Amino acid sequence: NPALATLGGMSALRGIGGALVIADNPALVGIDGLDALEEVASTFWISGNAALVTLDGFDRLAQVDEFLVFENPALSTCAVEVFQEQLEIAGASYVDGNAPCKADAILIMPRC
Repeated sequence: NPALATLGGMSALRGIGGALVIADNPALVGIDGLDALEEVASTFWISGNAALVTLDGFDRLAQVDEFLVFENPALSTCAVEVFQEQLEIAGASYVDGNAPCKADAILIMPRC
């Protein structure tokens, strides 16, 4: 969706029984609006979002079956890897084609 800039309106969504696919949304900058989401029973797929710079907004997400985050050129690979480490992933993981990590970047993770 070339005009999709936000995922607002889904703030009560706690679980997805299938796959979550957020793909090919060139105007999407962030993942605000899914902060209550705790589980994705199948594939967590984020790809082809040219302006996406953060995965902040998945504060409660704890479990996914598969984790696929690729071809998001403004999204730092380091940020994806930090997010990925916070999840329980039952199946495959694929992270590729995102922005390179910056040598001077400092990642600060909240204490659990």
